[in-house]
Amino acid sequence: MYDGPLGLPFIFKDETGSLTNTTLIDLDKRLTIRLDLSLSTPRRTVTMIRLVEATDEHIPLVPNAVLDFDKTGKNGLGVVGFPPRQNMPMESYLKKMHGNASPGLLCRRFLASDGQEYKWTLVSGGPETRTQWTCSTAATNYLVATYEECDGAMTSGRAGAEDERLFTVVDSWVYIIVGTSHIVIIRNKLLTSLTIARQIAMMELNCS
Repeated sequence: MYDGPLGLPFIFKDETGSLTNTTLIDLDKRLTIRLDLSLSTPRRTVTMIRLVEATDEHIPLVPNAVLDFDKTGKNGLGVVGFPPRQNMPMESYLKKMHGNASPGLLCRRFLASDGQEYKWTLVSGGPETRTQWTCSTAATNYLVATYEECDGAMTSGRAGAEDERLFTVVDSWVYIIVGTSHIVIIRNKLLTSLTIARQIAMMELNCS
């Protein structure tokens, strides 16, 4: 378990932006999150999410989460599992929000193991715009995390550099990833829920 300072945010650089095969590297080299494609067929795509701490010598064999996307659409989005817990439909895990509670282009909520509901909101995205997601508490709108495309020239200082994708967890909510104290949200539920939300957005944007 990560035992470093809890007053520092986690800022991860998403190397590819892929929903099925990428690595998110903490800029302070404390944690790495891997999305590994384990199966791809015309009907299904299965992705394993693993959290690798700086002290780990090997990548854990058992994933922290498994995303099994249904490409046919006949069985909804697919199922999500957090081993050894039983799988559940993605629509049951990440639920649509309606009315005034759903600002932005898309808004989905999930219940975490601390008993609170959180929501991912797509603030901007689409042709010729940089994508930005925010995660906040559903009841109070406290900011928990963001995922956004950033101007590569500004972040790297190199003219013409490609845009970068950054996943940030603000300092007050570091325990959501590292699982400190008795209040624990499964370590990578934030990224798991975000990956499903991004899949939903991609499907809906392609259909619009």
